[in-house]
Amino acid sequence: EYVKKAESVGLKVLIYPGSRMEKPEFDINDVKNAVANLANSPAILSWYLCEEPDSVNIEPEQIDKERDLIHNLDPGRATSIIISDRKRYKNYANYSDIFMIERYPVPKQPIVDIAESLDMARKAVRDKMPVWAVLQAFGYQNDKNRGWDWGREPTLREMKAMTYLAIVKGVRGIFYFTYHGSQYFIKDSPLHWENLKSVVGELKAIYPLLVASVIEEDMVSVSLPDVNKPSLFWKIRRVTEGNSL
Repeated sequence: EYVKKAESVGLKVLIYPGSRMEKPEFDINDVKNAVANLANSPAILSWYLCEEPDSVNIEPEQIDKERDLIHNLDPGRATSIIISDRKRYKNYANYSDIFMIERYPVPKQPIVDIAESLDMARKAVRDKMPVWAVLQAFGYQNDKNRGWDWGREPTLREMKAMTYLAIVKGVRGIFYFTYHGSQYFIKDSPLHWENLKSVVGELKAIYPLLVASVIEEDMVSVSLPDVNKPSLFWKIRRVTEGNSL
């Protein structure tokens, strides 16, 4: 039902292959059934192997077994894993196709934590796989929605800073946590919700530049949000060794 709903609204999902979640063991038949039932869905972006195995003491070898099983069942689809403790990036660096990190610095840590963590993640995987970042878009709202006791939501400037630090550091995918969780609902903070949509809209506007592997022209133009005709947003000039900007 969840995957069908995602299909109907044009969303992609990272989904557990079965129901293991944060349990050390996984049921082989459960995984086989899940992959068989969902492998043809266009909504499956990646098989999500485990939620923070570093924080629930699931060893890398257990993740490796599940990845190998899924690769045999659905060889054309990537697997992903998310790690919370950056001191343990190296422990889990070779056990998925996509390496994800989550960092929620506001309000207790400096924003540059994002850049430092991504440097560590890329070093851990030795740039042999894409690194994706889950960035903070939650915080304390009220006594009902406490945001897991994070002191407050990030401001628009803080969300933009986290986003562009991640891009500068070579991240290949960005998620924002969270729309709706057990202690948070972003729509209960209308201004914050609009701020997040603004950041995502900005990324959409420059998306052609972010994913371009080779720039064929010296000038690249992209459309700004709510503008009917293309506007020059970035100017790219080829630079070769010995030339200056």
